[in-house]
Amino acid sequence: MYYELDLTDNEQILLLANQLKHHHFDVAIFAAGVMLSPEIRTSDGVEFHNAVNVVGQVMLYELLQNEIKRAIFLSSATARMACYSRDLNFLSVYAGPYQAYASSKLNLAVYVNEVSRKRHVTAVSLHPGTVPGHLYHNANPLVRYLNATILPKILRKPEMAAILVLHTVLREDIQPGAYYEDTEVVNLADCIPEQVSERSRIYETIHRQVELWME
Repeated sequence: MYYELDLTDNEQILLLANQLKHHHFDVAIFAAGVMLSPEIRTSDGVEFHNAVNVVGQVMLYELLQNEIKRAIFLSSATARMACYSRDLNFLSVYAGPYQAYASSKLNLAVYVNEVSRKRHVTAVSLHPGTVPGHLYHNANPLVRYLNATILPKILRKPEMAAILVLHTVLREDIQPGAYYEDTEVVNLADCIPEQVSERSRIYETIHRQVELWME
């Protein structure tokens, strides 16, 4: 089966979830993503990176959560370099193309950690490695040139990244809520001051936005 989906369109997400709701998934891999996009927001004000990388995927996951045994969300090591925002409307904040991407990946990793803790589900996030590909189509001309010529020879191959993803989600000692890099758990807590209350706030804000999209 093949489904094409716009993760900024809540009606499309609802339709796909309705089509899949009678299926059982031992493993679900949430691998959609955008990077280095110019400043764009959805009609209700969600910044584009957060809409695709976080809210859209989380909405699909929450609609199908009872059907999914294990879930893995592709995050990024750039989450460590995100400029954490205390803005109450952080899902609408655009701090430049790189920071928008990094912040969305941090938000996603925090959501995964919190949803695993609060709902006792098995979900993890993972940095699959830096893999040259279409994700860089919004980069500057020099980076696009390197992405098409030199970087594929020296950076991680897509096949290796795929093996790492499968190894992580199928491992017997998987730690629900953890963020992984190269098979190891990495603690992102230092990226968020007052981590307990702030992690909960990030989770609740994302969850509320998902609920709005479900209406």
